[in-house]
Amino acid sequence: MPLKRQFDHWMNDLPPPIQGAIWMLIAAILFSCLNTLIRWLTAERGLPPFQAAFFRIFFGLLFMVPLMIRGGRAGLGRHNPLYLRRAVVGVLGMLASFYSIAHLPLATSTALSFTAPMFTTVLAVFFLGEVVRMRRWSAIIVGFLGAVVILRPGWTPLDAGMIAALLSAASSALNTIVIKQLSRTEPANAIVTWMALYYTPFLLIPALFVWEWPAWDMWPWIIAMGAMGSLGHMALTRSFTVADATVVMNFDYLRLPFSALLGLIFFAEWPDEYTFLGAAIIGLSGLYIAHREAKVSRVRAATTASATVPRSRP
Repeated sequence: MPLKRQFDHWMNDLPPPIQGAIWMLIAAILFSCLNTLIRWLTAERGLPPFQAAFFRIFFGLLFMVPLMIRGGRAGLGRHNPLYLRRAVVGVLGMLASFYSIAHLPLATSTALSFTAPMFTTVLAVFFLGEVVRMRRWSAIIVGFLGAVVILRPGWTPLDAGMIAALLSAASSALNTIVIKQLSRTEPANAIVTWMALYYTPFLLIPALFVWEWPAWDMWPWIIAMGAMGSLGHMALTRSFTVADATVVMNFDYLRLPFSALLGLIFFAEWPDEYTFLGAAIIGLSGLYIAHREAKVSRVRAATTASATVPRSRP
């Protein structure tokens, strides 16, 4: 029996929450390794961050080609103008993310990326018309205070890498809003496919301004960067498919200790106590927001279901 089939068979015997936790754990490991590889290629080997971002999405697209061929034209669905908006926002966020990874310790850039759920909740008020009550607003404020603990403005210089990390988180949040809008009418495979088709040429433009041909021994790692990114997103998607978000999001925060460990091993980076404290505050705030959003969604779904049940006549 092929290894993949054995793994799928073993996973299917587990309860859905355990499956979701395992898939999120795999995603956290892959994304931590991906960020370590990005940091090494950019900071240690001199690959420009914008060029690294292009290689990441280009080789990630190549790994998606079999899926695109299998889905055919029907897998693309119908073209939606929101795809273009998502691509613009996503490209800017990816460029900011790669820049922050190249210029910040891995643990710091990872910790600041956890502010994305706070940005998402705020933006959902303006773009989706969602109602956010006092509890979630309080959690958002606490989460941003955690970011302040990490950044310590006035105590330490606020450099471009930190600003880029926050811009990346905000862009990720806006990207999430657009995905929510697209998911109302578009299939998941089409959303992923159009993302890759748009990102590749868009990322090529800034990459050309800093283009340097990598040394031959860097190419296997550049290709691996694309593979890790695609596999990480597949594992992330699978985790949300099989289990509730409030369960699996707990394991997403394992990216911080993984990143801290990899940063220590490969770059002799040891994050200070402010990074861990701020990350803990952000993480607890993010988990509370996810819990409240899941609760609101369940109540809304129950209300909708009860409203659609036909009433018996007297």
